[in-house]
Amino acid sequence: MDWGNLLKIDYWWKLVLLCGILLSGSSMIFDIQFIERRYVLGLGIGMTLIGIGYWMAKKVAHQWADGGMYQWDIFEHNWITKSTIGVGILISIYFFIRILILLAL
Repeated sequence: MDWGNLLKIDYWWKLVLLCGILLSGSSMIFDIQFIERRYVLGLGIGMTLIGIGYWMAKKVAHQWADGGMYQWDIFEHNWITKSTIGVGILISIYFFIRILILLAL
């Protein structure tokens, strides 16, 4: 396994997954003074669910042709991935709005 390709951010959902993990971890480690930790944790969990949903839906298609085998990424969503992404979007929107309200006050 090539470890360089494991951490390569080539899709937007990988960035969302990484930011969600970092937000969740930082809310548990650091003492944030200007915002409540539970809102940051909620936003991180929602973003992580979105990234995990897209990661579960990613498949690799293969096709033999002249000169070798071609492969490309496709996304096949089922009810599990759709519900995971939907719940992640709802959680992220809710906690993002809560953070904006808290910062506006």
